[in-house]
Formats: sequence, C-alpha cells, structure tokens
Amino acid sequence: AEAKVALLARALAAHGLRDDDVLNAYVVGSRLWGTATFSSDYDVVIVVADKASASARARAGTSSRSGAMDAQVLTLGAFRERVTAHDFAALVCAFAPRTHVLRERASPAASASGRPTLQPAVLSAS
Repeated sequence: AEAKVALLARALAAHGLRDDDVLNAYVVGSRLWGTATFSSDYDVVIVVADKASASARARAGTSSRSGAMDAQVLTLGAFRERVTAHDFAALVCAFAPRTHVLRERASPAASASGRPTLQPAVLSAS
C-alpha cells in the first residue's frame, strides 16, 4: 500500500496535479501487462473530478511525460464516456487488477453497480 501511495504522489507531482483533484489513478502499459523491464517507465491514467481546480481541468484530455512517468489525464465525465463507448484503454482501467489501481474514489461507470456492463453490439462496432 505504501508503494502505491508513493507512486501516486510521484505521478501527481510530476504532472502538477493536486491530490484533492484526483479521483482515480491506474497503472497501465508494460507494468500492467507484465512486460516491464528495469528501464521501463510508468504509464498512469489519472481521472480528475469534473469540478476539479482550473489547473487540473486544463490538463484533462492531455497526455504528458515527466521523467520516467507518462500520464494521461481525463475528467471523470470523459473517462466514463470512454468506458461506456467501450474504449479499450478505459476498459483496461475499469477492469484493472486491484494491484494496479492506485486510487479509485469514483466508480468507472455511471451505472448503479459502478462497474461497466459490456455490450456486445458496442464491442463489435469498435
């Protein structure tokens, strides 16, 4: 748990985000797939509140690299839209193993269960 807290703090500092703006954060990429090497960076998806600070909202919809940390920042609304549309990267986060969830204060889906429901018609159209 301490390692997750430290990694989240590094990601937020590297990308100029405040802790209280961040709802969810997920480790993706080679570290999720088990293909990371000693020199691999960290790929993180960070979900900020729709009513986050102006600086956090300004970073939403962007991807950035800082040192050995790549981050994609999305608002919760945009993240949930991507989950509903069955965007692969968003679904990877929504179904990530708990070991790769740095924080999850808001459910990935706007459904009552908080978990996405996969729709075959949407998947086949993707």
